[in-house]
Amino acid sequence: CLHSVDATDLNSLVSQGVDGTFDVVVFAFPRASLKRSVEPRNSLLIRKFFRSVLEAGLLAPLGRVELLMLGTQYAEWDVACMAQEEGFELFEYAKL
Repeated sequence: CLHSVDATDLNSLVSQGVDGTFDVVVFAFPRASLKRSVEPRNSLLIRKFFRSVLEAGLLAPLGRVELLMLGTQYAEWDVACMAQEEGFELFEYAKL
């Protein structure tokens, strides 16, 4: 389990001695801002995270990316669309 990782630059994990792939990559409660209103930086953070996962080659074959988000964030930030644009597909959606 890794902490204090820049989710937009997962290639930097190599310089920290992380090697190999993961079955699951989790981003818990991503936020670029604590603003309650619509904040474009939050969507940008998610998009950069998806790209970074792919560029760093972190996922094992059949690996998954999991986001833990507040109920409204998934729809408000249009996460499904961003994920699809980056080549991911929704496997499961569960409300917390």
